[in-house]
Amino acid sequence: MDYLKGDQIPLFTEFKQDDKIIKVESPRVRVLQERDNQIYEVMTWKSMSPFVEGYMYMFNSSICDYPGEYVVVFSGKYNENTLNQLDKFNLKIKTQSSSNQIKIYGIVNDMGDKHFLQDTKITFTNMITGSIASETTSDYSGAWECFVYPGRFNVIFSKDRYHDKILQIQIGDEKNEIQFNTISLESQSQFNHGSGMYRVNDNFTSKNGLGIENINISIYHSNSLDEVLVNVVTDYTGKWEVFLDDGSYVLKAQLPSGLIKVFDLQVQQGGEHLIKEIVSNNATTISGENTTLGSNVITDFVQDAHGNGIANVKLSVYKEDKLIGNAFTLADGSFSLNLDSGTYKITCEHDNFKSYSWELKI
Repeated sequence: MDYLKGDQIPLFTEFKQDDKIIKVESPRVRVLQERDNQIYEVMTWKSMSPFVEGYMYMFNSSICDYPGEYVVVFSGKYNENTLNQLDKFNLKIKTQSSSNQIKIYGIVNDMGDKHFLQDTKITFTNMITGSIASETTSDYSGAWECFVYPGRFNVIFSKDRYHDKILQIQIGDEKNEIQFNTISLESQSQFNHGSGMYRVNDNFTSKNGLGIENINISIYHSNSLDEVLVNVVTDYTGKWEVFLDDGSYVLKAQLPSGLIKVFDLQVQQGGEHLIKEIVSNNATTISGENTTLGSNVITDFVQDAHGNGIANVKLSVYKEDKLIGNAFTLADGSFSLNLDSGTYKITCEHDNFKSYSWELKI
């Protein structure tokens, strides 16, 4: 049951033995909350009053300092034995806006099956002072809202058995309210990061340097392509990370669009690794100094004004005015380049379209 801080919460229970309601001696109740892997007693033991066939205590939730789930412990004596029962409730902090506060709201769901996540804690922390500016939790529909003053914040989304997600945002006073995009949290049990000796990670980024989120990464040992060894997804920065022993692997990356890229992954003793795309489609060719040997994976699309992918666009990659390689887009307009850190000029050419160039910094 959800309540707001300040509500009077009826704590009611019935004690049963062999499915029959019984009367107990010295009925009492206390309230606990778990935070930071510690159990805190919010209310010490209080005597309960008889009510109907059970016992009642009216709890003033104003004494609760934090939102989230609270555990209620009921206890009573029966035939010289102590009987205990548990219940719980969810508390939300009332948020009220002043004239210069900004309403922030959004939805939280599961990255895998997209179901809404209730009881996700959302914390706005001031990036300068480190203090908590606002804190709230999501309801049964994954919805949440809070009010903050303009400023720079770390926004932390956290929930039991899920990986935290942290965003850095700057909020101005131009708007009275801001809606977040849907935030998807990764279940700790949903993905297998591996148990190898070496940390292996990389980034998938678009041509403008932004990370590509929710790329599904599956890694197979080269000697056993029938079994997925590791399965993770990229975060909002495009980063993925796994733990592997030294050896040869095949990496399959499935983009949110459904496009699949396959890479050869070599992990050496000491943890150094090399990722090289395995090109099997004749619509993509590489010439000159190979542009699939870099340490950063650049994946994107070339599209027309209507958002349709353009096939067989020639991409020329220049570094310091020197052509280092060419590639061609696939049927859906996608392309992938592996480039080392640096500044590049990318030129797109197609017989039916005007040529276009842009600068890429990695």
